Amino acid sequence: MDDPAADPPLPEIDVRGQTCPGYLLSIHRHMAAVPAGARVLLRISYPPCIDDVRVWCAANGHTLESVRVEDGEWRITVRRAP
Repeated sequence: MDDPAADPPLPEIDVRGQTCPGYLLSIHRHMAAVPAGARVLLRISYPPCIDDVRVWCAANGHTLESVRVEDGEWRITVRRAP
């Protein structure tokens, strides 16, 4: 059985400090270089981000896998569309 703790860390797209629409444009640009089916961790500090990211994922065929909020930062795991 695989140990999830042994999985390598996910590549990150860090857009902390950016607001709308700039942070979504940055995420979109960086995701273009991510291989199909790969997972990435988005690091965002903009409070309304979760609604924006959900809509963006749906519009682009990506899967929003998890959301955590820690110390005013959203950590959102997304799987790129196949």
